[in-house]
Amino acid sequence: MSADRLLPDIVSLSPSGLDDWERCPRLYLNRHLLRLPPSDDGVSSGLGNLVHDLLRLLHVSGDCHDERLQHETLENHGVEENTAVSAMVRQHAARCPSPSRAIGHELEVVRLRRGSPVWIGSGRLDAVWSHDGILDIRDYKTGAPRDGSLAEDSRARFQAWLAAPLAAGGRMRVRYEHLGHDISADPIEYEPDADDLARAEADLTAVIDAIRHAAARAEFVGVRDREICRTCAYRSICPDSASVGTPTWPLPDDNGSSLPTS
Repeated sequence: MSADRLLPDIVSLSPSGLDDWERCPRLYLNRHLLRLPPSDDGVSSGLGNLVHDLLRLLHVSGDCHDERLQHETLENHGVEENTAVSAMVRQHAARCPSPSRAIGHELEVVRLRRGSPVWIGSGRLDAVWSHDGILDIRDYKTGAPRDGSLAEDSRARFQAWLAAPLAAGGRMRVRYEHLGHDISADPIEYEPDADDLARAEADLTAVIDAIRHAAARAEFVGVRDREICRTCAYRSICPDSASVGTPTWPLPDDNGSSLPTS
């Protein structure tokens, strides 16, 4: 790939990249193509990362329903009882199909889309189980649920398309576990058929075409939406931002050395 090109000949896309593209093309450019470090403080991912790590450790160590194992795992990571994190772990245990056969936890999946254009999809699946004749893909969420059906959620449809080869033509389900919310509510899940997967691939290919079109013209225009820009990690350096930010990148002092901005 030449130095003046933003994209390789074969484009790759992940569910997080797709989510960023749909939120704002300039966000996608900064994070996934230019790979810029964040210029502004954004929404912290610390809680989500901790919960994901704890659940992975619980599953590789034994059965997440084991209360002794739960307590030891939380204690070893400095997590006290009666906190939001410990509550999320217990919420998951109430929903988990373990001890069913686990295909993987934090499973990295890569799939090549053949045809024109050729592109690569990749992503990390939080947990994949095989039970009751179904491939069960779980996505742990520590934030609030989004509005709408999971069948209309582009990330869930992308995860289903990525995991389809693992199902080998059998039944497959994507379920979002919103761990901070009432477990008595109906689960948020999506069970695609072959036609759904074909439509998902077509929609993803259309996104690839749109990204290639934007890159060819170097036109990644920001959305200028105050609510979206308010939490963007690049709002202070974005010419399209509708929200003011303060850069946290180091700035040079009069002697040419760098000083932090905050």
